[in-house]
Amino acid sequence: MQNVIKAQKTVSEEELKKIREMDWNAYYNESAPPDMQRMENCPDCSAIIMVRQDQSEITCYSCKKQIKPNAA
Repeated sequence: MQNVIKAQKTVSEEELKKIREMDWNAYYNESAPPDMQRMENCPDCSAIIMVRQDQSEITCYSCKKQIKPNAA
């Protein structure tokens, strides 16, 4: 089970814009654990999901939807 911690601070529009414009694929490639294959977005809530190599089905931590990972 995953523990989701909600932020207690608000983010300014400028900070939010920087987060949206960030190159998340480059960040993932530099910081992901070795058993992680790729990232995907939940089709319902757009949460970022890290997909492991051995997973045939994943559960979104945010909306709890069962998702079949796309082929890489």
